[in-house]
Amino acid sequence: MITDTMGNIEYVNPKFAQLTGYNIDEVIGKNTRIMKSVIHSPEFYEELWQAISSGKEWRGVFCNRKKNGELYWESASISALKDNSDNISHHIKVAEDITERVQAEEALKTSDERFRRSLIYANIGSWELNINTGELLWTERVGPLLGYKDETLKTTYKDFLKTVHPDDRNAVIDAVNACTNEGTSYDIEHRIVWQDGTIRWMQGRGDVYRDESGKNIRMLGVIQDITDRKDADNLREDIERITRHDLKSPLTGIISLPQLLMTKENITVEQKELLKMIEEAGYNMLRMIDNSLSLYKMEKCTYQFEPKSIDLVPIIKKIIAEELRLIKAKRVLVSTLFNNNAVNPAKSFMVSGENLLCYTMLSNIIVNAIEASPEGGKVRISLIEKRAAMIEIHNKGTVPENIQKRFFEKYTTHGKHGGTGLGTYSAKLMVETQGGSIKMSTSEKSGTTITIHMPK
Repeated sequence: MITDTMGNIEYVNPKFAQLTGYNIDEVIGKNTRIMKSVIHSPEFYEELWQAISSGKEWRGVFCNRKKNGELYWESASISALKDNSDNISHHIKVAEDITERVQAEEALKTSDERFRRSLIYANIGSWELNINTGELLWTERVGPLLGYKDETLKTTYKDFLKTVHPDDRNAVIDAVNACTNEGTSYDIEHRIVWQDGTIRWMQGRGDVYRDESGKNIRMLGVIQDITDRKDADNLREDIERITRHDLKSPLTGIISLPQLLMTKENITVEQKELLKMIEEAGYNMLRMIDNSLSLYKMEKCTYQFEPKSIDLVPIIKKIIAEELRLIKAKRVLVSTLFNNNAVNPAKSFMVSGENLLCYTMLSNIIVNAIEASPEGGKVRISLIEKRAAMIEIHNKGTVPENIQKRFFEKYTTHGKHGGTGLGTYSAKLMVETQGGSIKMSTSEKSGTTITIHMPK
């Protein structure tokens, strides 16, 4: 575009017409004000005119208006043209349409601001660690999370570690080193000590990024205050523990009542059977409460394991006897094999463990296998003597694909009315507490097999 010194248009090229929607004949003789937008202040234009009127080149970005009213952005250079007397006679503008770039930058700014506010509202800070230099950068929210409301805390890895609770510091260092050296994900819960002595719980998560050669160059992650969640979890656990404890006393009285009634001479055989059922139900409930308390201790790593030599054969027989009603309802055939042969009644299968833990873990797995079997199917319990005692529980039927990887995780359940998702989780916890291991394999062709290895 070429204009006179007053901004009246004398020449535009076809590209101008294509961009603005004006015909060339429409704008010749018109002032550039026809394209002026309301985006810029009067001071902006005053500065521009002062520059070009004094013969200086002006470079910058500004917003103009098309013929249809639509705004567009351009990066422009405006220079003065002089006549033979060295007087300014015209101005020439060379410009590039950068509307898409400006819109993309604005969208990015909006997205960044939205993300920044989301982190603040969620009480999350993000950080970046340069693995080579040790330089640590973090967002504005990290300082307050670590107990610093001002800028006195330096953004260094060393200063961050100073805020970590002394008892948790080595665990944090080990987690960071495992992430940077071994490529494992950084995921840890730890405590932070504020300047005033307040202790807060944090969850840190992160991962490493590598260059083209595969070398670790930086680590990115987030830190979130989870103190409220921890307090809520502790309160829930305290309430559950107290409830379990308080249930045991009245339950003991309920169990003793059938025993007392069965001593009476005038009760019938049928009544005795009903009283035995009530008594057995009471004992089952008492075992459930004891197991619940034991699970809590296992999760907190406070369970006192006292291993003894345990024979699994009578335990398995007891479980099968207790589940006869379910077995008949499903019309499932349950068989027990010893080294691929039928179990001899006099045969024993010894493991090192605790009687109640072995009973509960096997009961959970066997009942699951019966329930998961198709009607009229078979459940096979195999006892195999190897260096470690091996127990396999097999049934036809496949574990749904969406829960296969989470099969032993807490609260994992699928399509089971009233299921809590604690059976396989507690079985795994009990196996591992006794020094054993457990795994699951499943396929359409072979069915599902749970394999347990226990020390002898």
